[in-house]
Amino acid sequence: MTSDVADRIRRFRRSWHAGDLWPDVAEPAFLAAMTEIARVTTVLAGAPSGRAALPSGADRPALRAATFISGMGPLLGFWAEHGRLDAPPDVAALLARHLEHGRHRAQRLRARLEAVLGALRAERVTPTILKGMHTAWVYFPEPGTRTMADLDLLIDEADLPAARRALAAAGLSPVSTVRGRSTWRPPGDHVLLSLEVTQADDPWELDLHRSLDRWFADIVPARLGVVGPGDAVSLEPGPVGARGLAQPLLTALLALHVSDHFETTALVRLVELAWVMQRDLKSGTLQWGVLLDRLRATGASAFVYPAFELTEKLVPGTVDAEFRAAIRADAPAAVRRAVDRVEPAGAMRMFDRSLDTRFIWLNGWRSRLAWVGWRLWPHVGDVPASLSRAAGITANRFWRVITGRMRWAR
Repeated sequence: MTSDVADRIRRFRRSWHAGDLWPDVAEPAFLAAMTEIARVTTVLAGAPSGRAALPSGADRPALRAATFISGMGPLLGFWAEHGRLDAPPDVAALLARHLEHGRHRAQRLRARLEAVLGALRAERVTPTILKGMHTAWVYFPEPGTRTMADLDLLIDEADLPAARRALAAAGLSPVSTVRGRSTWRPPGDHVLLSLEVTQADDPWELDLHRSLDRWFADIVPARLGVVGPGDAVSLEPGPVGARGLAQPLLTALLALHVSDHFETTALVRLVELAWVMQRDLKSGTLQWGVLLDRLRATGASAFVYPAFELTEKLVPGTVDAEFRAAIRADAPAAVRRAVDRVEPAGAMRMFDRSLDTRFIWLNGWRSRLAWVGWRLWPHVGDVPASLSRAAGITANRFWRVITGRMRWAR
């Protein structure tokens, strides 16, 4: 199975076409399955007492692919286990597998994270937990319902040498570096075990961040500013000794991450953003005005419209109307047009990609020419690729355009 999965992933990385991952899944069936998952998610994520059902006639291969790629398998399994989601027996069994693996994986990653945190403490480095390993423990009904592929830690730039020593002592090795982030792996095989269920023993990585900033379209910086003393909180419940981002920075970071990947957005990330906002608005630790001020202070408000708009579409009533109007006004017109024609179910583009979404973050000819140069001479991390590798990457990109797997517009 692992060899077959590796071959399918290898083909997909050349084509970016879902047919290479799931040869028995057609694009219309995949979109229909994603639409059904989004439909029941709207009901169940938006109301604690809601009930929904997956249809018995759903295309099974497409549904297996959609529950996997949407990241919703474990959460759907949880809802089914608690009687909120009705599904045909074979589908219910699939969702139960998702949940079982999710539970075991959450415990496995918690143990790995606590070992890393111990190594960092030995070097007097105090990191901040980002994204999934924070939200899974605090905002989801149980940690295993939030699919997690890797760990994300934020450190101060000055702590980088000590953090590198700590990660090496924990048995991790660096595999890549990009702006503000390096990726580390434990020894062993790093091929997924399945393309239907995120398995408990699937490989994992650790992303060591030195900044919360992101680079849209590779060259446009979206800033979130410096993490101050009041921007971190202890995670309870959660991994021993862990701390995460406080509000409003937590919501700002999650939104920025979704917006950066809005053409490949997993539904679980929209549920995550909705639940974080709902819970913290209710507790008073998040206020719309404070969030908007924080986003505008760094210019990040121009980048987050996709995240909040897609979240509002999936879980209506989550995003305040005035806040939504404000960030829509701050977003470039091209971004508004691109996002307005996307529904949450269709956000995950697996069968093709669109060229126009590469340009929506670029203002003016200077940034567009810089982007073209970046794409014509690809980079590996922050370093320009060798001539032979650059030629291969560029040829692959042209092939995707010629074969229709890269379209101009959605």
